[in-house]
Amino acid sequence: MTEPKVVQEAREKGIQIIHLANDKYGDFYFKKPTKADIKRMFDASTQGNISTAMEMAVKNAIIYPEKIEFEKLLEDKPGLFIQLFNKLYENIGLGENFSVIEGK
Repeated sequence: MTEPKVVQEAREKGIQIIHLANDKYGDFYFKKPTKADIKRMFDASTQGNISTAMEMAVKNAIIYPEKIEFEKLLEDKPGLFIQLFNKLYENIGLGENFSVIEGK
């Protein structure tokens, strides 16, 4: 599959892309979150509602589908942003698991 033009253009600008796909909803391309994006998301979550902070993090990172189409999808499936957030941020280390070896 050829990437959408908007994704190709983002790559040409040096933007790192995370591609997520789902059999039912198709392909999603996101700008890889930076340290600044993570800080902004955590700062927003401490100011209010964590789900709003998560949703804004996903909406700010989406490259494709275009924002209008993406908004329509979220209107129909409002919980979808949670799964997208989880996969997007899992890809950059938020989902890593560690064991406590020492620390009592």
